[in-house]
Amino acid sequence: MATTPISGTPSSPLATNTSVGEAASSTGTPAQPDKPAIKPPLVRPFSLSLPPENQAAQTVVKNIDESNKETERLTKLSAKEEQLQKLVEEQIVKDELLNGPGTRGV
Repeated sequence: MATTPISGTPSSPLATNTSVGEAASSTGTPAQPDKPAIKPPLVRPFSLSLPPENQAAQTVVKNIDESNKETERLTKLSAKEEQLQKLVEEQIVKDELLNGPGTRGV
C-alpha cells in the first residue's frame, strides 16, 4: 500500500528522503502515463437519420384515411337501412289499418 495521499504530497518522512538524481528524473516525466485520447462519437448527417421520404408514415396515414372513409360510408349505409326499415314498418301499420290484418294477423 502506498503511504502518500492521492494529491501527491508526501505525508511520511520516508518519502522526503529521496536523492537529487531521483527527484530530477521524476520531475521530467509525468507521474501517470498519458491516457489515450477519447474518440468522439460517430456523427451521422441529419439526412441519414430520417427515413427516406417518410414513406412508412404516409402509408399509415393513407390507411387511416381509407379506414375512416369506409367507416363513414358504412355508418351512412346503416343509417339509411334503419330509416328504410322504419318506413317499411310504418307502411305495414298503415296497410293493416286500411285493409285489416290480412294473412299476417292469422
